[in-house]
Amino acid sequence: MWAFSLYTIVDGIFVARGVGETAMAAVDLSMPFTSLVFAIGVALAAGTSTLISISLGKGDLDRAPDVRAGLPGPHRPVRPALDPSGAAERRREVDPRLLGQDRGRKL
Repeated sequence: MWAFSLYTIVDGIFVARGVGETAMAAVDLSMPFTSLVFAIGVALAAGTSTLISISLGKGDLDRAPDVRAGLPGPHRPVRPALDPSGAAERRREVDPRLLGQDRGRKL
């Protein structure tokens, strides 16, 4: 949480000085969404680690992997919001030619 707050402060300083007040207003409008995504991630991580720890503490070694395997289910409602931001699990390939890598050399 401390690192996230520090990121917000530094981001605000750079945006306000570098781009201006309008851009800072845009950052301020997007911060609640960023905080919500961060909070959901922390809640899922804390809840899952708690359930795994309880299973391991009881000696139920078969249930711990099942708890971990069940984690992808709760994030499905949030996934449409994460996909356009690039935070989804899918790996996106970038064509090297788009980055200028085709200048007479074979890849």
